[in-house]
Amino acid sequence: MTSTTPLVVSDDNPAAHVLRTPVRFGPDVIDDRICGAGRMELKYCVPAPVSECVLDVARAHLVPDVLSLGPRQRVTSLYLDTPQLTFLRWHRDRVGDRFKLRIRRYGEQPPSTLYAELKRKTGSVVRKRRAAFPANALHAFLEGSGVPDSAVSPQDAKNLREFAYRRWVSGATPRMLVTCVREPMRDPDDETAVTVDRDLQYQPTRRADLVGDGCAWQPIPLSCASGPATALVELKYGVRPPAWMDALIVQLAPWRVPFSKYVAAMNQCAPGEIC
Repeated sequence: MTSTTPLVVSDDNPAAHVLRTPVRFGPDVIDDRICGAGRMELKYCVPAPVSECVLDVARAHLVPDVLSLGPRQRVTSLYLDTPQLTFLRWHRDRVGDRFKLRIRRYGEQPPSTLYAELKRKTGSVVRKRRAAFPANALHAFLEGSGVPDSAVSPQDAKNLREFAYRRWVSGATPRMLVTCVREPMRDPDDETAVTVDRDLQYQPTRRADLVGDGCAWQPIPLSCASGPATALVELKYGVRPPAWMDALIVQLAPWRVPFSKYVAAMNQCAPGEIC
């Protein structure tokens, strides 16, 4: 069994002052140094032929993500939210500075490693910190007050502590499972990336679990100006997009959407499922 290390409030942790005033847990109390310089993320709901054209362009400039389990892989995320659904309301209200918490797994089979992600959006800039931890520590991590003491690296341990603070202060618990099949392309030297997600599905949950009920998955519908869409395309870059991506941004403009998988899934639920 994987043990956990209790949380310790110390002045050298950027989030320490938050624990001393636990009623404050908004993005304004997250130190920017925790989340890095950030990147832009543009999203598009597109028909199948458009997604294939995007991938054709991306393959000429990017390589398959080296961390991917293959050209395509299943990505499953467990989204957390507060008892008041604060993260959902922040997104619906278009709050200019917000964050969310999720746990992510890769592949069809239960993995040995999971990833905790703290994702913050300030204006149009997205900052994300993720940390690997053993899958068998999930319950203790989400239901206890500590972090796994077998984190993969010192940076992972630091990011896990930050995630744990955010979860503890906000009171966030599991709310939604979302899964899709992703084709990821990336520049290994910078933030430039293209992902295409297909077969988006969801199921509500209150458990610390990233498998879910195999019979409970429901589709997340995608739509665009020209009718039903089959894929969610994301273009990601740092300070400026490369010229080839700039051209893609212009061409994809008719299909651009403000889209959150978590929010889209919650929008499909009956009121009783999300209370």
